[in-house]
Amino acid sequence: MFQRNQVWVGLLAGTLLPLMGFVLFYEIFVLLEKWGAANKVGFSENFRLRTAAILGLALNAFLLNLYHKRRHEATVRGLVIVTSVLALAWLFVFGIKLMQ
Repeated sequence: MFQRNQVWVGLLAGTLLPLMGFVLFYEIFVLLEKWGAANKVGFSENFRLRTAAILGLALNAFLLNLYHKRRHEATVRGLVIVTSVLALAWLFVFGIKLMQ
């Protein structure tokens, strides 16, 4: 049986949850537009992509809280590393355009 208090567990969970969250939130946006409950008028060109990405990234806060309560410090360390890298990537991709 594998040990859950390892850095690689945090790296894996911190990568998979935001990825699944991104796909879920983006598909929700697509479905809302298909049903007529949302449209693209009045928003920037990449609003949905940007919002789905940051919401997916924010899901790591739940994992951080869960593993911190269980005192799995190594797993939390992996989560912090992945969350930091993903947040910097988000800022690099979307932040430059937001600042203009």
